[in-house]
Amino acid sequence: MPNEVDPDDTLKLKISKLLSLPRKNGLLSIHDADIDDLAKQRPRNYSLIVLIGTEVKDCEGCRITREFLENIASGWEAKSPSPSDLYFASYDFYYDQALIKEFGIEKAPHMIHFPPTRYPSRADQVSDGNVLMSEERLVNWIRLRTGHAIVPYVRPDYTKVKVAGVVAIIIGLPLVFGFVTFRTMSAFVSLGVILSMLSGAMWISINSPPWVMSDGRKTHLYYPSRGAQLAFEAVIIFSLCILCGLGLLTGVFGVTSEGEGRGGY
Repeated sequence: MPNEVDPDDTLKLKISKLLSLPRKNGLLSIHDADIDDLAKQRPRNYSLIVLIGTEVKDCEGCRITREFLENIASGWEAKSPSPSDLYFASYDFYYDQALIKEFGIEKAPHMIHFPPTRYPSRADQVSDGNVLMSEERLVNWIRLRTGHAIVPYVRPDYTKVKVAGVVAIIIGLPLVFGFVTFRTMSAFVSLGVILSMLSGAMWISINSPPWVMSDGRKTHLYYPSRGAQLAFEAVIIFSLCILCGLGLLTGVFGVTSEGEGRGGY
């Protein structure tokens, strides 16, 4: 009579395999070869939340949702025991397609909750931008699915420090070397701020909702990447600032030279 496999040993082996997957910022990287064993087949005593998106193709919505889920996963890791009853994973549809075909997924990002004891229902899936584009709503959706209230990890924000450093360098260096007056440099910085606030890409980034596109049968949300537009406009603004700054310098020195010339007669 063949020896029966102990379910506890199978479960331990499965968790060990799960924890051996590549991990980045709290998210396990899962592929088609692992889905059946780690997300569907029993025994399992854990939930697995899988984000379907891509880091290879240009998908702004995927990037935003992934960042939110990384914060949630990192917050969960900080408070949960190991092994845990909840894990988070990412699935890149650029490399794998099994889940796309099985669940009929037509847009990304998309999220699936694999419960411990059953197959995912429609309530265990979400592709609604109102949920995936809000960290607070995503936390609430996960709480409703798993029963865990998670406090997301808060990433340190050094933006203000970087901006202050850049401004200090821009203003300080010319003053140290003495070839630009404080008044001229203030005008130069103010002009840069004004031009940046007139930037179309900036206001799109602040105010624009996702684009909605329809093919006549289905409606799709599209989250375009604006990185290229912002970079292009930044170059234009920087060039305009340089030109205007040179114009101001030329005007200042021109007026000074003219005044000195008249004073010499």
